[in-house]
Amino acid sequence: MRQLLVFATAILLAGCVTGATASHISKITYGMSKEEVVNLLGTPDSTSGRGPDLEGLTWKQPPFQTTQPLNFCVWLSNGRVVKWGDIYCQ
Repeated sequence: MRQLLVFATAILLAGCVTGATASHISKITYGMSKEEVVNLLGTPDSTSGRGPDLEGLTWKQPPFQTTQPLNFCVWLSNGRVVKWGDIYCQ
């Protein structure tokens, strides 16, 4: 069920990520390397760190007909994906 929810969210967000498609986002998996994620989604618009082993990658794209940016984030622990999606952009 969780995988289905993640996949559905990925499809909905696909149009909101610069250079990414639903196909790209659906290929993100736990344990992927930063290099693999960047190869799929392109260079992130920003990065942030929380502690020595946690890094956040953020892609920003304004949604259709609104002035508020919509973000898509991937969080890495020790260089590997641990979570992703718009809900993790904070």
